[in-house]
Amino acid sequence: MRVPAAPVLGGMVFVMAASLISMPLCLPSWLRFVMSVTLGISIGSRAQVRIDRKTAGTAFCFVLLVVGGSLVIGRALFHLGIPYRTAFFASLLGGLNEMVFMAQEFEIDSVQVVLFQTVRMCLLLAVIPVLARRLPASERHPRANVDTAAALSRFDWGVLLLCSTALSLLLSWLHVPAGKLLGAALVTALYTRTSPFKPRLHPMWHSAALSFIGGSAGMQVTAAGLLSLPGLIVPLLAYLCLTALAVALAYLLVRRAGGCDALTALFSASMGGLSPSIAAADAMGADVAAVTAFQILRYFSVIILALTLGYLL
Repeated sequence: MRVPAAPVLGGMVFVMAASLISMPLCLPSWLRFVMSVTLGISIGSRAQVRIDRKTAGTAFCFVLLVVGGSLVIGRALFHLGIPYRTAFFASLLGGLNEMVFMAQEFEIDSVQVVLFQTVRMCLLLAVIPVLARRLPASERHPRANVDTAAALSRFDWGVLLLCSTALSLLLSWLHVPAGKLLGAALVTALYTRTSPFKPRLHPMWHSAALSFIGGSAGMQVTAAGLLSLPGLIVPLLAYLCLTALAVALAYLLVRRAGGCDALTALFSASMGGLSPSIAAADAMGADVAAVTAFQILRYFSVIILALTLGYLL
C-alpha cells in the first residue's frame, strides 16, 4: 500500500491496538537483544560519517538546541500546572524507556512522564514518515550505487556476529545506554572498513526486525494512559507545539548548516524514539549514518541532562 516506513509503523500500530484491548503482551529480553544487534549491523554496514569542522559545529549547535528546548518546554509545563520535577522529566526530548526509568529512580511521578513521552514519541513516529513521503525526489538522499563487494561467507558472518554479541553484552553489562545497538554498530563499521566483504542482511529478516522495533514502541501505549488525557489537554497541546517548534529548528539547522538533504535532515531532527527513528529512516532511504549520528547525539545529551536534573532538582 506504499505506507511510509511500513515495517516500523505496521508493528507499532498492531501492538498498540493489542495493548489498548488489554491483550497481555511482553517483549522478551532475548528478542530485544536480537533486534538491537540486527539494527546495529544494518547501521554499521553503512557508517560513513566524517566529522569535520563544519559537522562538529552543527553537532554542537544541535546538542544545545535539544538541551535548551527540553529546559524551555519543562518550564512551560511547570507554569501550566505540572509539578516542577515531573514537568522537566516529561519534557526531556530523549528515549521514552530511559526517561521513565530515571524518573522512577529519582522518585518522580512516572505516570505523567510516561504519558507525555508516549504522546510525543508516537505522534512523531507517525507524522515524520508522512512528511518525508511528501518530499520531492530532488530533496532525498541519493541512492548509493549497487555495491560490488563480496558477500560474507558463513565463517565471516560467524565472526561478525560473535564479536558484535560480545561487545554488545559488554556495553550492556557496563550499563551504557543503547549499548546493544552501539556495540553491534561499532563492530560492523570496523569490520566493513577493514574487510573486503560487506554484510548484507536478508530483506525479510531486516523488515521483521524493524517491525518488532515498531512494536516495542507501540507497547508503551496503555488504556490507563489514554484515560488520563482529558485532564491534561492544555499542557499536552503546549508540549506538542513546543516540541514541533524544536523539531523545525533542528531540521533547519541540520539542513542548512549541516548540508544534509531534506529527507536525512527530517529524520535527524525527529525527536521520537532512537531505534524507531533510525529504523524508519532506513526504511525510507535516508542517509542512515548521518541520522544515527544526530540521533545518538540527542540521546546521550538528554541522558546527561536527565541525570543532572535528577540530582539538582
